[in-house]
Amino acid sequence: MIKSLEFKKNWRCFKAGDRFEFRSGVNLIVGDQGTGKSSLILLLREKHTQGDRAHVKGTAVDDLVHLDYDADETYTFWDYEKDNYRTKSHFEGDINDHVRSMFMSHGQSSLFHLGKCLKTKGVLVLDEPDTALSVTSCWVVAVRMQILGQQGKQIIASAHNPI
Repeated sequence: MIKSLEFKKNWRCFKAGDRFEFRSGVNLIVGDQGTGKSSLILLLREKHTQGDRAHVKGTAVDDLVHLDYDADETYTFWDYEKDNYRTKSHFEGDINDHVRSMFMSHGQSSLFHLGKCLKTKGVLVLDEPDTALSVTSCWVVAVRMQILGQQGKQIIASAHNPI
């Protein structure tokens, strides 16, 4: 589980001392463009995937923030603008899912991915799962995230849409 993130020095729109606390279940970071939602997700992703070598644009993540998290936990990171089922192969050998995704819209593939997350373990860190979705589909995402939270998963997600 990710417990907290605290900035050690000023970075982008954040000031030294800014602190974010996360709980189990759904943690939703909502705001307009440029408010730092994706930047927070980027720091979490880089620290987890790169460990002590984590850098963002030449600056060590450990120099920017103190991150309190369980390093032994399983983490799934997904950026709905960049990690799209239609353009990348994320199917773990499931050719049926891969072919099906070729005929999906961007939004449909996002919903498909979140449905597959219902079967995953550990912490989900999702950057803008509401990308390219209608209001109705945003409700579907909200329900799926609620189900995941009720299953005991920690979800940290950024979104423009407060739904």
